[in-house]
Amino acid sequence: MKFHAIPGIFIGVFGITATANAFDGILDQCQTCTTDAYFRQTAKSYYDLGNPTLYNLKTGAIHSYRLSLKRGYSQEFDPPPDAIEVTEVSVDSAIYSAFVNLSGFYQIAGFKLQGAINIPYTDLGSNIPGLNQGTTAYDVTEDANLRNRIGFEIVNNRDRWNQVRSFYNTVNEAGLVFFGLKSEISLEVRITFADGSYVIYRKTANDANQTQLQFVPGSARTPKTQLIPDSIQPQNQGKWYGPGAGGDDMGRFGKHMNSIGAPTDWNYNGGSSPREVVCTWKVGQGGNTLICAAAAY
Repeated sequence: MKFHAIPGIFIGVFGITATANAFDGILDQCQTCTTDAYFRQTAKSYYDLGNPTLYNLKTGAIHSYRLSLKRGYSQEFDPPPDAIEVTEVSVDSAIYSAFVNLSGFYQIAGFKLQGAINIPYTDLGSNIPGLNQGTTAYDVTEDANLRNRIGFEIVNNRDRWNQVRSFYNTVNEAGLVFFGLKSEISLEVRITFADGSYVIYRKTANDANQTQLQFVPGSARTPKTQLIPDSIQPQNQGKWYGPGAGGDDMGRFGKHMNSIGAPTDWNYNGGSSPREVVCTWKVGQGGNTLICAAAAY
């Protein structure tokens, strides 16, 4: 059987009829199975395990088989491939229904089991103290309480949670009930603020905390999509650009870097916004740190 995805459809369009009813066969991915012949040949390797259902999410193909020995061959523990009879049978209806949802989403989402939702900060409602038109991605990076409140609000805001829930109904339930794809399923929510800066939250099937989405470290970006470091680690070395070079306000950047412990050499309180800033990892007797300095011209 083969399912064909319909281009342009995204979260919330697929219903799911999969239920955890009994299934006594083997259900497994075969990412290299691209033809019926390859599916059948692969199925023979499951002879000692049980009757297999094999699928390929990328091609949208799923096949179920009954395995037996051909006439003239005696029963043995590990028969040669030529001795195994492969008969295709109908795929369990619940498994097929779940597979249609899973494979369709996988293809539409660019061959990954990851959904993406964009939320303007205004859609989070008025229940979060400190969240307003002046809030930016810098504030989320610097304020642990604001960061966590947003993660809770995405879940508890009914309108937005409906989008999140439909992702789980479409993909998560189908993927976990039958296919065991726990580590491959995730949902990302990008929250954009009034100035154009944004942060990303993520939820995976492995999350122990089901009441909120988790902030993704290193995801905060300025209006010009420059990184907002959340720690003074060597991986956060680099160059940042001010308005004179088509970048962002380096005054706010300097204040932020000071807040996380990185020294700067320009007066951000005086409205100074260098054309270019270089942050470098320094090793010294007094400790290792990230130091940011305005580039000389």
